Amino acid sequence: NYETRKYHYVSENCYQLTGYTAKEYLEKGRELFSANMHPEDFDVFSKLVFTKFLEASFRQPVTELKKCRFSVNYRIKRKNGSYIKVMQQYMVLEVNNAGYPLLVLGLLTDITAQKLDDKIVYSITKYDRLNNIEIVSTESYPSVFMKITNRENDIVKLLISGLASKQIAGTLCISLHTVNAHRRNLLRKTNCKNTAELINYSMI
Repeated sequence: NYETRKYHYVSENCYQLTGYTAKEYLEKGRELFSANMHPEDFDVFSKLVFTKFLEASFRQPVTELKKCRFSVNYRIKRKNGSYIKVMQQYMVLEVNNAGYPLLVLGLLTDITAQKLDDKIVYSITKYDRLNNIEIVSTESYPSVFMKITNRENDIVKLLISGLASKQIAGTLCISLHTVNAHRRNLLRKTNCKNTAELINYSMI
């Protein structure tokens, strides 16, 4: 329940997944879960994913919203201090008077063995008139890109569009030396070897 930030039901299986009992989640509510999400992933979730979830929920009728399925992956810390990677799939059951999600049903699955990187992938699917699943949107958020500056983000976008360093300098009204310095910083932050790898990394 988003208004009370409390759970109405938690499966006893949560103990195997997180090390916490259903009773602990029911008593402490959403705060317990949020506190154990990896800090980098929580930053992405709170600033980007949840905002997009609200936007997607608010711009369609309740009848259509209930046909949607949302999914996102992230890292959470178990009670013993170790991190696992999970996939959260959820659907909206009810909305409040303003049209925002009120009650949500979610399923959490351990995907540690299948997820080899830390990129967060957020997707929305929907059942069409024939009950087929349609992909509405899929976006990924490499956590490292939350650490880059606004200027570095501008440069990545221009690199993706095919501009060379000299053209980027002219477009952003900065020196060629500054552009090259930003490009070196981007390669360092993303552990990419060259520009082609950086562009590929940012688009995955």
